[in-house]
Amino acid sequence: MAISPALRLRSVPRGPITERAKRWWKRLKAPSGEPSRAIDVYSGNHWAVVRSLPRLAIDQGFDAKLWVLSAGYGLIGASTPIRGYSATFAKGHKDSVGESPAELLEWWTALAALPIPGWKGPRSLAELIKRDVEATYLIVGSPRYVAAIEGDVSRALGAHRKTPLVLVSSSRGLKGSALERYCVPCEARFRHLVGGPLASLHACVARHIIQGVGDHHFKVRLLRTRYDELMRRLKRRPSGHEGIRQGDEDVRHYIRSALGSPKRASYTSLLRRMRSRGLACEAHRFKRLYLKEARRRGGNRVA
Repeated sequence: MAISPALRLRSVPRGPITERAKRWWKRLKAPSGEPSRAIDVYSGNHWAVVRSLPRLAIDQGFDAKLWVLSAGYGLIGASTPIRGYSATFAKGHKDSVGESPAELLEWWTALAALPIPGWKGPRSLAELIKRDVEATYLIVGSPRYVAAIEGDVSRALGAHRKTPLVLVSSSRGLKGSALERYCVPCEARFRHLVGGPLASLHACVARHIIQGVGDHHFKVRLLRTRYDELMRRLKRRPSGHEGIRQGDEDVRHYIRSALGSPKRASYTSLLRRMRSRGLACEAHRFKRLYLKEARRRGGNRVA
């Protein structure tokens, strides 16, 4: 999607964050070109995985909705009509909203106070969670994006401490953060487990979490324990082609995740895929566990 030079944040003069946000907002509201649904504006490997998450969660029995943490618009629904823009929380980018965590937080807060014409949905995570405190919230983002929303989320959790929240981000970037306790560790080594390029790692881990929801029901303590253990195994990964030996529960979790997709794969193709990620399991044991899980789901494809 072509982006107007006026909708590149670099073209808005720097100054006090709140004032710059207001000037930026005037440009977003100026009539020019046809808007598109937010989810159709974003591209790349990360967003390709993100777009698949609601349907995956629905298939698991959830009433799932997708929201976007936008550096240009703030909190928006996936179907919110927006215009193509360039603004980011990433550091060192020409269209970055700021460098320090304090600047990111101030920018996010400023956007939350600016209404989108015709949009009656929540403009902050605190408002979103207040509207449905019983829902489970799975937040996916880089540490810079998490830094921007930290105050917003902390306010929500301060008022609703029992609201289930799982945060998928880099654990290193959240050391000492108020949200660290909600974070499922997400490191580059997990690519061997969840697949996909590094740019989509957080989204792929979120997909892996949703696929295995029957094992943890979005309980963050169970998730942290499970992924910490997976990280320890990945760090002990042997050289050569042996791969990391998987226990029965790990293999069952992997199989359940794969069987949850619309196109059910055979046990041989699943075993090859698992081994290609550096994970090891004997063929006869994998087949036995595969057949058991397939029967539970009402199928029995073996080839």
